[in-house]
Amino acid sequence: MDILQETYTALWNLELVDNHCHFSEAWLNKSPRYYSVLRAKGTKPSVDALARLATNLKQRHDLYQNSRHDFLHERANRLGSLATRVFAEVQARALENQSVTERSKRRYRTDPDTVRMRTV
Repeated sequence: MDILQETYTALWNLELVDNHCHFSEAWLNKSPRYYSVLRAKGTKPSVDALARLATNLKQRHDLYQNSRHDFLHERANRLGSLATRVFAEVQARALENQSVTERSKRRYRTDPDTVRMRTV
């Protein structure tokens, strides 16, 4: 199960999300159909969506952690562990994107000594 599906399921079990549309808007800060489209196409979420999710999880964790109610502390612990995992995914994806960009630059870098100009 990918991190987005795992997070959606956990939030649904905690009754913090109603459906895919609510998850997309409230937790990913995306359009209502964003998560549904990702699932239908089988594509990965953007790094931006993951970063927003991690930030929203952390904010909710902090809110619950500072509460006087014990049941919210239990939720805070679950949200904190999810936030940590999503932040780790953001970092991994950012590094993956960086290495792809570096490989692309190396592929198209030219050595000035080997470039020849065509004469017309």
